[in-house]
Amino acid sequence: MLSGLFRSARAIAVNVTIIRIFTLIREVLPDYPELNRELLKFRSNVTFHK
Repeated sequence: MLSGLFRSARAIAVNVTIIRIFTLIREVLPDYPELNRELLKFRSNVTFHK
């Protein structure tokens, strides 16, 4: 998120790369149920600790 605050070419490139990685994860996730379970477990741990 911090890369979105800067307006340099490098910050924009980093921001775009991060978005592409998360998009790829969402596309691949349904093919790997174990990865999906681990992600859900991680999310519940992170949400619990807020």
